[in-house]
Amino acid sequence: MGKVGTAFARGKSVAIKFDNVSAALEASLDLRLQRQALLTANLTNIDTPNYRPVDFKFQGFLTEAVDSAPTSKEAHEIMTMTEGVETLDGNGVDLDTELVKMSDNSTRYNVQLELMRRQFAILRYAAGMGSGA
Repeated sequence: MGKVGTAFARGKSVAIKFDNVSAALEASLDLRLQRQALLTANLTNIDTPNYRPVDFKFQGFLTEAVDSAPTSKEAHEIMTMTEGVETLDGNGVDLDTELVKMSDNSTRYNVQLELMRRQFAILRYAAGMGSGA
């Protein structure tokens, strides 16, 4: 006959691994804040001649941030955007594109912040400190 119920129900200790999730959420929140600063700089320079917008190179970005834990927040690769519109003065910032990127980034930041809040609520509840709401 097989084991019935969870390890916890059978009286075995169960380790809860929140460290990896917390590290990933923290790294993700940091990257979202840094990206928002880059996108804001793009909008600030919308009238600057020959200004090229910048953004993070996102492919594999979060995995790298979590795995390597860089000591400098500026250790991530920033790339100059070459595609898109270019005005007569050589400026490559497109208002609509930058606003969409900022909105998307802000939404993702808020979702990740809510995930972190819920994670801590679960920990508070598990520690017997109330409902966590």
